[in-house]
Amino acid sequence: MVLPNDDIDTLQKWFQLGRTPVILADTIDWVDPSQADSMRQILAGAIQKWTEDWSSNDMDRYLSHYSDDFKMGEQDLEGWERDKRRVAAAKSWVKVSTSDLSMLLVPGERDLAVVEFEQDYRSSNLSNLMRKRQYWRFEDGAWKIVYEGSIGKAG
Repeated sequence: MVLPNDDIDTLQKWFQLGRTPVILADTIDWVDPSQADSMRQILAGAIQKWTEDWSSNDMDRYLSHYSDDFKMGEQDLEGWERDKRRVAAAKSWVKVSTSDLSMLLVPGERDLAVVEFEQDYRSSNLSNLMRKRQYWRFEDGAWKIVYEGSIGKAG
C-alpha cells in the first residue's frame, strides 16, 4: 500500500509499536508474484532450519546460519559464536519455535530481508518468550543472518 504522509499520520493511531511494519521507500520495486512466493518459501525454509538446528543444540549446525558479516550491536560473529558455544555447553536440551512470522524484502535490496517473529525458547535451564527481529541476506546461494536482536516481549 502506498500512502501520502498525511494519510499515514491519520492511520498511526492504529499502528502497534513493534508489530506494524512501516516501510519508507522512494521507489517501488515490482516483483513477479511467482518469484516472490518462491523467495518467501525458501526464506521460510531457512528460518525453519535455523530453529531446528538451534533445537538440536548442535552449535556447528546452528552457527552455519550466520553470515561472516554478522553483527549484534558491537559484537561480531566471532564473539557471538564464543558466547553461544559457552551457553550451549551448559544445556542438556533446547527447544525453539517461532510464530507470528513476518518477512519483508528491504526496499532497493533484493537480497536482504527483515524478519520478525515471536520466539518461544525453552531449555534445561532457561525459558523465555520474546519478539525478535533478524536481517537475512542471500549470499553464496543461501539465506544467512546478518543481524539479530530482541524487539520486546512477545504478545
